[in-house]
Amino acid sequence: MATSDNTTAYVRGSWIGVASLSAIHLLAFGALYLTVVQLFWAAQDHYASIGLQTTTEFNRLATVSNIVTGYTPVVVMLIIAEVVFMARSARKGKRWASAYSHAVVFAIGFAMFVSTAWIVHPMTWGISADGIAVADEASESTIHLTSNRLPNESARYEQRRVTKG
Repeated sequence: MATSDNTTAYVRGSWIGVASLSAIHLLAFGALYLTVVQLFWAAQDHYASIGLQTTTEFNRLATVSNIVTGYTPVVVMLIIAEVVFMARSARKGKRWASAYSHAVVFAIGFAMFVSTAWIVHPMTWGISADGIAVADEASESTIHLTSNRLPNESARYEQRRVTKG
């Protein structure tokens, strides 16, 4: 019986696994793009409409958003190249393909976290004392209007407060 010298098994990833990894990467990059571009624009319009001062972090994200928007075709080509590279590495059964995939998805998640934090940063640090007073007045008038609309509930609350106190 003849022995074969070519007995090494060539490990290959399944097409379902490669397709699902590619889909996960595409969805993650798509979510990051939507966060950096679309969500940022919505927040920028909202802050401008209420007259909120932007912060340094928000302005940094504005720069990133403008670059990504201006070079969207290049960004899309880079994303496609990354997904093809990752898919080919996973299909060939490279040992580091899983670690690479996890690192990329983790980095995308971290970038989304940082960009979202920078988007909401003006809400906490960009408001002036005048803005706080306006919000306080608005909340007081809302409470007053609500209590006037529900006289039975107000009377019941007052009655409970008087009997307990």
